[in-house]
Amino acid sequence: MNANPEGTTPQIIIDHVTRELDKYRIRRKQGYSSVHALLLSWEEGDATFGENVRDVALLFQESLNYLVLPYKIPSDDSQRRLNLYVAQFLSQYGGGDNLIVVYYAGHGAPSPSKLSDCQWAALGEGGPMLDWSSIQPQFLGADCDVVMFLDCCYAGQAARARTSHRVELLASTDKDQFTPIGGTKERPSFTNVLIREMKRMLKDFGAITLPMLEKSMATAKSGLVKQPFYVPLSSYDPKDVVTAIRLTRWEHIDNLRTHLDAAELDTERAFFELRFRLTHNTNLDLTTGLVDWVTKNSPTFIDDIEIVKGVLSDARAARNMATQLIQPVDFDGPSPTHISLPSPAQQRVFKLLEELNQAILMPTRKVMGDIEAVKAFHNIRQKANEVSEFIKSCLTSLDEESCEILRRQEFSCMKDLGDQISMRLTLLQNDTRLSQIRVNFENSKPSRERIRIGQIEACRPVLVEYFSYDARKPESYAKASKQVAKVSALLSHPKDPAFRTLPGIGFTHDTIHGPQFGLVYDLSHNRDNPHFCFLSDVIKKIKFMPLDVRCRLSLALCEAVMRLHSIGWFHKGIKSENVLIFSSNPLGQLGESPQDLECPYLIGFDCSRPEDAETWATEDFNTAANIYRHPDRWGNPSRFERHHDLYALGVLLIEIGYWKVLPSMLRGGVGAVKDRETVRESILEIAAPNGRLSHATGAYYASAAYSCLESAGWRRHQGWEYHDIIRSKIWAPLNASCSTRRLE
Repeated sequence: MNANPEGTTPQIIIDHVTRELDKYRIRRKQGYSSVHALLLSWEEGDATFGENVRDVALLFQESLNYLVLPYKIPSDDSQRRLNLYVAQFLSQYGGGDNLIVVYYAGHGAPSPSKLSDCQWAALGEGGPMLDWSSIQPQFLGADCDVVMFLDCCYAGQAARARTSHRVELLASTDKDQFTPIGGTKERPSFTNVLIREMKRMLKDFGAITLPMLEKSMATAKSGLVKQPFYVPLSSYDPKDVVTAIRLTRWEHIDNLRTHLDAAELDTERAFFELRFRLTHNTNLDLTTGLVDWVTKNSPTFIDDIEIVKGVLSDARAARNMATQLIQPVDFDGPSPTHISLPSPAQQRVFKLLEELNQAILMPTRKVMGDIEAVKAFHNIRQKANEVSEFIKSCLTSLDEESCEILRRQEFSCMKDLGDQISMRLTLLQNDTRLSQIRVNFENSKPSRERIRIGQIEACRPVLVEYFSYDARKPESYAKASKQVAKVSALLSHPKDPAFRTLPGIGFTHDTIHGPQFGLVYDLSHNRDNPHFCFLSDVIKKIKFMPLDVRCRLSLALCEAVMRLHSIGWFHKGIKSENVLIFSSNPLGQLGESPQDLECPYLIGFDCSRPEDAETWATEDFNTAANIYRHPDRWGNPSRFERHHDLYALGVLLIEIGYWKVLPSMLRGGVGAVKDRETVRESILEIAAPNGRLSHATGAYYASAAYSCLESAGWRRHQGWEYHDIIRSKIWAPLNASCSTRRLE
């Protein structure tokens, strides 16, 4: 590559493109921020079509994890009401990086005139009808990818419109032909074959494209009497599988792995090494096209793109950072500055550095084939990540001066580590200044609600979480104001999504009906999921929840607690009442979209504090609140320690795993509780090996919960050792439980 005369060096460009690739890596695997399937049929349509809709819904929900929204077209005023529903549907779910899937099962009719291109009918003869050609343009203007499956006569009539973004149609037959109802083994229906072939393609290839699906369904052995009809309603090549929409199982972005694992590297796949040369006048402003080329505009069959020099840059940055932990650092001072890391931790750093150096040197020692080279760079990335993760686990062992030394390092390739160091510094610093903000509420009437939705600035939605303090005590306001400023500063820090905290933007103070402070969270990123509820309410009102969803929810919350503890931030109020679930549907419909539960958010930070800070030893003899706490924290509590949070996490894991709130699991309920040890023994009995929790969730999950409850014995360990123990005894079993569920 050539040097840039304008000052943007090739390395800066490499780092920039590498960061953008890393951001997009998850999106490449997932493809879409969300996928919503709209299943259309008639209120008074044939029973066969209703069965087809149920079968397709099952496929989309179980095999593809899509959010399914069935809609029965009303017999009265059909045209206007469907038109209105589609407009509302697209307003809520269209745009951005979303995918919309439309399925229709019903009758179709030939166009009665040139004014109507595509007619839908409830019955074969007579009955309500509507003009789909006047509704379909809404999907063409949805500004997101759209896939349509139409199982009706004359379905190909819908292929006449065109759009600039990707909209693809697979019709049961051409525009001038009937579609046999089928439904028998000898003569299967379009929907029967569609479901069968989609399941087969997911099993064989892990993905579906409509050109491949049409080809598969058109073979003689499929059993279809009429050949399906595929056409993209866009400017793309009709048979181009490179640019075709790719349907894969949807997972929430926070649950996706960003890199290939060892098993995937061992599979027979094609790897290509691509080199390109930059022109003399390239600068960061002109690399937009390059970034688009290697991210969203790359072919859909490409599984991963990696810049080798970017991997090496990450590895060298991790190595330099780790070196600072074991060697004196001279920042033009009178004498070198030492980072205060315990001796056992330094020995661990030495070992990790040695493994990383060997990994970096490996590609230079011999000529490698494509697969060997890919594995070598995968090993470099893995070793660099191990170094980075260990540095994160050591942060609680570092004082303010040591963190400040690390903060001065270059973090261009390790932004999340830089963010955590900055958060650790915020925790350690005594002076945290953050101004109050004004929140406007639609309802100006005084409210004692704990949670309120309001707005700031130009209709920017926010959530305010209030907590009160005792104004009669002079020191109470000082403590509360210091607390809210510190927590607000931490919540407003950029951080990895795994922290599972809503982005904070400040705090507010209310003296009218309190007095109380309010933590203010930004909701602008949650516009697609306007409804929220507490996890405790979800558990009470949704009777059944799939075990795999419960396992992933627990893993996400465990990861969040690990992240908080890695910087020395104790929550002090972990329970289902302090977990928020956001959804596109109200609480009563959450069971239809269980993936919403895989993206929880922790709240209740009003009592949270740094590890070394003064404890608010507030008396609390409320049994209903105390049952979620460690016995040491009942009544007149002892100093809060790390294992108290883990105990509360264990109780939360039991509630999620058993899918019952704790009071309903205690004999006689909260009213029958006599003392703290009785409650602890009851909880331990539930989580014990071969106990009720093990029966409900499996041994791995129950083991993780039991380890949380028994974590008091770990208090003698250093912070970085604690992190390793939590990962091995709690996180790893939960992850294994999730993996087991995926295999099933």
